[in-house]
Amino acid sequence: MAIFNIFKRRKYSFEILLKKAVIDSAYRAEFYERILTEKLFVIYKGNTISEGYHIATQNTNVKIVTLKNLSIPIFTSTDRIFDEGIIKDKVKFLELTGKDLFKILKGKTLIINPYSEYAKEILPVEIEKILDGSINS
Repeated sequence: MAIFNIFKRRKYSFEILLKKAVIDSAYRAEFYERILTEKLFVIYKGNTISEGYHIATQNTNVKIVTLKNLSIPIFTSTDRIFDEGIIKDKVKFLELTGKDLFKILKGKTLIINPYSEYAKEILPVEIEKILDGSINS
């Protein structure tokens, strides 16, 4: 009967689903399923990419911002970058699907919405399991 569970799920925005998954493990399976297709944002430094939308190539290099603990902050929207006023100035960011971002950042610890009330740390082993589909097994 697990196949019918998909029909029981309510459609939440990804940010609401993140909050629910942080609080209640019953929402984590849906969170892990959706994170691969959701648009996520990461801050970068430097002038390697001009402003506007670009399609990255194999030779595209950017320096992604890391936190003091060397984890990488990622965000569910550009608004979340500025939560709590931690970041006050305009920043450069990249928009990628979760799947693409995870492939690029394999082996790194990520923190979703680190300045928000509901943040989620994703460890390298979780990234591997999310990518190979075994996280919910």
